[in-house]
Amino acid sequence: MSYFLDLVNGYCRTYRVDASDRRRMLARYPLFKLAWLAESGSPSARRAAEAALSPLRRFGFTQHIPAADDTPMTLRVTFARDDLASFREVFFGGEYTSPFDLSSARTYVDLGANTGMAAYHFAATCRLDTVLLVEANPSLAEELRSKFPRAAVEHVCVVGDPPPGGVAFTIGSNPRHGSARADAGPGHTVVVPGIRLGELLDRHGLDHVDVLKMDIEGSEHEVLARDGAALARARRLFVEVHGDTRACGEFVRGIEHLGFSVAVRRARPEFGCETFAAERRAPPLAPPGIGSGVVTSSPCPTSGLTRDPLNTPERSP
Repeated sequence: MSYFLDLVNGYCRTYRVDASDRRRMLARYPLFKLAWLAESGSPSARRAAEAALSPLRRFGFTQHIPAADDTPMTLRVTFARDDLASFREVFFGGEYTSPFDLSSARTYVDLGANTGMAAYHFAATCRLDTVLLVEANPSLAEELRSKFPRAAVEHVCVVGDPPPGGVAFTIGSNPRHGSARADAGPGHTVVVPGIRLGELLDRHGLDHVDVLKMDIEGSEHEVLARDGAALARARRLFVEVHGDTRACGEFVRGIEHLGFSVAVRRARPEFGCETFAAERRAPPLAPPGIGSGVVTSSPCPTSGLTRDPLNTPERSP
C-alpha cells in the first residue's frame, strides 16, 4: 500500500489533482492490487485475481485534471486491462515525462492518439494553444472529439505513400489495437483515408511543431523514409519504434540525419518496440547514404525541406 500511496501522491502533485479525486483513487486500491496480481502474480494468483476482477473491469474512476492553462479536463479510467495499463504507464510510470524544457511549447501533434492518455499528459504539462490529434480507428476518433472539444481531430492514417483508394487499417479484437501494416494480424479491416505527414501539417497551417508524438504501429519507418522533411518540422519527438534492434537503430540514425539528438531510449521487448525522446538541435545533415555510413534505398528523408524549422522561434508564453 505504501508504494501505491507514493505513486498516487506523486501523480496528484504533478497533475494538480484535488483531494477528493485523490481519495477516490485511493479507495480503489483493492482493484489496483487485483489488476497487478492478474498481470504479475504467480500463475495461481493470476488466475484467482482475474476471476475476481473480470466482472469489475468495466468499473473505474473519474479524475479531474486541469490543463496547464487551468481549463478543466475530465479523465475517465476503467479497470479494463489496456485502459488501466495506459493510465499507469503515462501517469504513474512517466512514459512521456520530458527530458526537455517544454515551458514554451505551444503546438502538439499526436499521431496515433488512441484514447488520448498522452494528450491529457501534454495538455496538463504544457500551455498548448494548438492541438492536433490523429487516429485511424473511427470509434476512437469520435471518442477523442468528445474528450478534447478544443482540439482538431483527424480520422486519417498517416503513411509514407497513401494509396489512392485509402489505407486498409486492421482493428484487433481489442478496439484499442490497430495497424496499417500488412502483418497486422487478425481483426476486422476498415478503409481509412491515407495522408502524408507533410500534407497533414500543411492542412492545419503547421510549419513548426513544438512536440510531435508518434505511435503508429510500424508505419513510422515509412514516414521517416518517405516524408522525413515533415518530421524535421518538429522540435521534439516522442516516438514508439517497432522492429528489432537493427530496425530501431536505423530509425535513430535516420532522425539523427534530420538533426535530432536522442535523449531517452527505452527497450520495450514485451511489445516488440523501443520508445525514444529526441530533440532537434541542428539542421539536417547530408542525405543518408552520402558519406554517412547509412545506406538506404528510400527517398532522402530531407527531400522537400525548403527551410529549417529549427530556426523558427517558439512563441513566447
